[in-house]
Amino acid sequence: MAERRRAWQNTFTTLKHLPLGAHTIDYAPVTDYTAPPSESISLVSGANSLTRSYTAVRPAYAVVKKLLRRRRHALHDSRSDGVLMA
Repeated sequence: MAERRRAWQNTFTTLKHLPLGAHTIDYAPVTDYTAPPSESISLVSGANSLTRSYTAVRPAYAVVKKLLRRRRHALHDSRSDGVLMA
């Protein structure tokens, strides 16, 4: 049986009339999120349900910005009588 590809589906989309049997699920890339890994599922007679979540990742610039802000606060807090303590 030839592999059948479908277009990417939006969140909470319900697909109907899929053939029973094995299917491979791929997840589209989304900026600032880690997609779930591809997986194989087996559809059986009756209702089938699948729920997966993407994991948010912080952009590198946000992490660097936070570290720089912490560094500035640490330098500010280490001052004593106007002298910078390193």
